[in-house]
Amino acid sequence: MLQQFSLSFARTLRKLLAQLYPRANFDGVSFPLVIPPQPDMGDFALPCFAIAQRLKEPPKQIAATLAEALHPTSLIASYSSMGPYLNISVKRASYIARVVSAITRRGAAYGTHRANRRKRVMVEFSSPNTNKPQHLGHVRNNVYGAAIANLLAASGIHVVRANLINDRGIHIMKSVLAYQRWGKSETPKRAGVKGDCFVGEWYVRFEREAKKNPELLEEAQALLRLWETGDDTTRRVWKRMNAWVLEGFRTTYSRLGIAFDKIYFESELYEQGKRIVLQALAAGICYKRPDGAIEIDLSGEGLDKKVLLRADGTSIYITQDLGATVKKFEEYKLDEAYWVVASEQNYHFHVLFALLKKLGYPFWDQCHHIAYDLVHLPEGRMKSREGTSVDADDLLDRLETLARETVIAKHPRIAKREATKRARIIALGALKFMLVRVAANKTITFNPKSALSFEGATGPYIQYTYARAKSILRKGLTVKKAVHQKKRATGTVEHEEMALATALAAYPDVVARAGEETAPAILATYLLDVASAFNTFYHALPVLRAKETSLRKARLALTQATATVLCNGLALLGISAPEKM
Repeated sequence: MLQQFSLSFARTLRKLLAQLYPRANFDGVSFPLVIPPQPDMGDFALPCFAIAQRLKEPPKQIAATLAEALHPTSLIASYSSMGPYLNISVKRASYIARVVSAITRRGAAYGTHRANRRKRVMVEFSSPNTNKPQHLGHVRNNVYGAAIANLLAASGIHVVRANLINDRGIHIMKSVLAYQRWGKSETPKRAGVKGDCFVGEWYVRFEREAKKNPELLEEAQALLRLWETGDDTTRRVWKRMNAWVLEGFRTTYSRLGIAFDKIYFESELYEQGKRIVLQALAAGICYKRPDGAIEIDLSGEGLDKKVLLRADGTSIYITQDLGATVKKFEEYKLDEAYWVVASEQNYHFHVLFALLKKLGYPFWDQCHHIAYDLVHLPEGRMKSREGTSVDADDLLDRLETLARETVIAKHPRIAKREATKRARIIALGALKFMLVRVAANKTITFNPKSALSFEGATGPYIQYTYARAKSILRKGLTVKKAVHQKKRATGTVEHEEMALATALAAYPDVVARAGEETAPAILATYLLDVASAFNTFYHALPVLRAKETSLRKARLALTQATATVLCNGLALLGISAPEKM
């Protein structure tokens, strides 16, 4: 709605400018509308600096000329100038009715479009290692990647949500070696431990023992060589341990509400990467070092030399990433590919994309790394190899316990099952929102109690606002009539109503910008603003107790529109909107 209003005004303005200044050229000049700082200045304002720059005239004079030349319309009540700004006052009742109608008409589809329906992209995220359970850092990746995929899909793009599970390599062999040496016949079931946590304990055990016996690392390397030659015993233990981990991952993904369209395994891709490297060697693009390792010189790309295969013939991360990337583009005919990976791997992706370019793959510039910074708990940074990381499932358990305590404190007579249900929704909302609200280039210190607050910049605050709106609507006896209300009969539209409607009208533009910039934080910040605008509206103006029937219906309709926007926006971030808190 806001974009339509802006485009309509821009068309009107261009026609007028062509009449007033026939010799001027306004190609490339945009006419962005802003919200004035004070309500009495109008509902929207046009800064006239860009126009004045083209005409070589003072912006104050341009604003005055335009205010006098423009005429009211069915939606615009009046124009006025204030310094270099052209202020626009709309017919508020009509404007709000149009906003509410647009939201009501599209419902759950409000904010989405199909302009990019011919485009196909892949978003790869999560990509855990099968030597440990997922921790808070993985959760940020899962939540962030899923939100980006949802935002891209909201613009009509066909999005393939992919997960490349790193199930081979030296880190995996460390767990296998430790289990072979000290695990005997122990299993997750016998130990009463979730499969991924069970395997993670052997990874920690290896690191601890390797500090005392450095030769263990050489044994792990030897085990990797056996694995790559297809040794039956090594492969059998590896498959068994991987199965335990993957079962644990499925539980974690289910709790987080994360799903994938395609799951790749490194063990199925590294050989393709090897073949590509050997072909490049034969073509003279890379070379063999004296020790037998295959290396490529990327100094022409501003990077260092990079080993592609070790001297013993085993592959490394870049080998499988090379094979995986080629397979992705061949298999899905992608227009673009995104990797959601922590900023610690920035250099790795610079190398990967430069390598693709050097090897002659035309899609090298269609590859994008979406980096994000680390996440910490108040206790400090987590380290899996030292056993100091916080497992995702343990964190969810902790959050659900705290949320349940809050729910029971607010509703002492609530049934246990209902309290548990609400606690899960609130806990997950708190976790996800905190992880997407912060810009990707900033480190997060995740404080569970702060994240669960029903006040401030939190997920539960937005969820609570939604639940409040739904409570008002349940109490409204004319809700069905209200959502179809075209226009209030009489009365002045208050500033709080107009501010809320203007915020709701911006939703499609915000979703589009968040998708274009692959920045869920843009949407998260917007939802906080909408929740704040609704709470200001709710506290300032009566809804159910409005004196006039038409006024009550109009405010109920605005409340319903708010609930729709909050629900839609939270869904894009992977967060449920509860009817009751």
